[in-house]
Amino acid sequence: PTKVENLPPNLYTLEQYAKKATYYYEDYDAFMSDIPNRMTTVSGRKVFILNGITYISGSMGSTSDPFNPPDSDGNFYVCGKGMIVSSGNLYLGCNIKTLDFSADDMTVFTLMLRTGGLLVLNGGQQREVEGSLYTDKGVYVHRDSSLNIIGNWVTNQFNKAAMGGTVGVSYVSTKVRNSLGSLHPIRGKYDPRRYHISFSPLWASWRSF
Repeated sequence: PTKVENLPPNLYTLEQYAKKATYYYEDYDAFMSDIPNRMTTVSGRKVFILNGITYISGSMGSTSDPFNPPDSDGNFYVCGKGMIVSSGNLYLGCNIKTLDFSADDMTVFTLMLRTGGLLVLNGGQQREVEGSLYTDKGVYVHRDSSLNIIGNWVTNQFNKAAMGGTVGVSYVSTKVRNSLGSLHPIRGKYDPRRYHISFSPLWASWRSF
């Protein structure tokens, strides 16, 4: 138990996420059909209500039809506390942004692609994802596009060559779940190989509340 390689991974299996899901969708089409039923209006915008785990079996979107909900203005707003878990890839065709109910009721959102990756396949796209992003296979961004992650990004595999376009991570502590205890060498699941990678020499600051 004192060896890092023997520590348990801090991830559930697909079956465990499905079992714990508040909403379970057998495929992407079922999820898309139910989106209108889970929308409400906050600050004049149509938003998708988060409530626990939303589990989608399979990929979200496809190469020919990337994820972009109906009646969207190019932004998919989420509100509440919860996560969207896909067992496959996310083919991103819109921005995913968070809205707070109020200053005292802030949104906490996780987007998890448990065995897949996030893909921006078309050129000329400037996409944003707000919240905690987890990918298993990393991200692919077309060389004429960009992806800005506002919150945090954790990935199992990192392939810089696949990021032909610009990929930026703006760490915003209020949009993520902090788990500084995981860095504790005795009590935490400490593995320094998991945490450090550099995209560029730019570095500003970070705060934890």
